[in-house]
Amino acid sequence: MDYEESRSKTKRILDIGCSVGISTFYLSDAFPAAKMTGLDLSAYFLAIASHRASETKDSATRIRYESIDWIHSQAEATDLETNSIDLLTACYIFHELPDAGARDIIREIYRLL
Repeated sequence: MDYEESRSKTKRILDIGCSVGISTFYLSDAFPAAKMTGLDLSAYFLAIASHRASETKDSATRIRYESIDWIHSQAEATDLETNSIDLLTACYIFHELPDAGARDIIREIYRLL
């Protein structure tokens, strides 16, 4: 499958550990037709991400960014439906976790994909 085909088939993206939304916004730009969800344990970071989305200058991009779902949750227990995600990212989270926590998150990732 080539890049363009993969972009068109990717409908739901989850960005685990999205922090203030930087990676989530990049993913939204790369996959504009996909439904984006950013998930983080910090409600403060999610509030910043939501604010940054609303402050985007380009109106079409702002509309897309404002449609991102920001979820305050533990990565190991997302409450999202099984097999509901097409593409999942988890940047800069595993180095901060004990082995058991990392295993629990990987188990949840596997369930979602």
